[in-house]
Amino acid sequence: MKKAKRIDFCSIFDSINKPIEKMKTLIVIMMFLISIPGMLLAQDTIYTRKHEELKVKVLEIRSTEVSFRYFNNLTGPVYVFNKNEIQRIHLENGEQLVFEIDPYLLSNQDKAIIQKNNAFKIEFFAPLNGNFTLCYEHSIKVGLNLETKLGLIGFGVQNNNENASGAFLKAGLKMLPGKDVVNDNMKYAHQLRGFYIKPELILTVYKAEREYYIYTPTNPFGVYDKSDVSVTAGALNIVFGKQMILANVMTLDVYAGIGYGFADEKVENKVEGVFYDLPTYYYSHIQAGQDTPLVISGGLTVGFIF
Repeated sequence: MKKAKRIDFCSIFDSINKPIEKMKTLIVIMMFLISIPGMLLAQDTIYTRKHEELKVKVLEIRSTEVSFRYFNNLTGPVYVFNKNEIQRIHLENGEQLVFEIDPYLLSNQDKAIIQKNNAFKIEFFAPLNGNFTLCYEHSIKVGLNLETKLGLIGFGVQNNNENASGAFLKAGLKMLPGKDVVNDNMKYAHQLRGFYIKPELILTVYKAEREYYIYTPTNPFGVYDKSDVSVTAGALNIVFGKQMILANVMTLDVYAGIGYGFADEKVENKVEGVFYDLPTYYYSHIQAGQDTPLVISGGLTVGFIF
């Protein structure tokens, strides 16, 4: 009787498994080869204005900057380029972004001018109104400037012949309003330039020899008189103006203000019970009336930046 032949299932499985393993290896190789073009296309390319071609992975495009990693080091540091340094970007999806040169791009000379954040000025028409006024302006930060004025009363033409002498001081914060919408090309040309709103405090102290018409019940047309007077006046003013920078050297500022004020005038040798017709011009501002606290001011300053 013949002995039954034993079947070696391991050999059978080995003979079947080897072609399958080879097939798996072949599939993996084919998939890798197919993915190579896709991997190459998945990178972004930055073309700089220095004619450089950078293979990168763009991470973020902001209003003024582009951040990226180099494609050969995707876990490496993040680099940031200003848009002014980039000519165009070719993205992995085929989209191409072109960046125009910023017309407000500053040269080194322009940057030196922008860094001049002080101005020394004078009130141009002040000598025609009996005073000489010096102004100093300093930029605290973009959109906020401090301006002070010192007026010397008694210099120039005094049309009222009152021989006044004294001084006034003005101080305020210039606030340059921003824009509701900001785009890439909007820059501050100069921190001292532009339309502004300025809350301002005014204090005026001087002495004068003033002419009066004294009105009495017996003489309603008035009697001429002359007396010394000490004046203290002040105001809280809201000034609206616009300052221009000329030739990157000079300033030209036109402004007008309105607010509330007070005045105290002490007349020497004052006759009791007599009404004195007091003036309302205080060199630093004009008050609407003796019984009205409304004040107005205005002027034009010229100067230079440094």
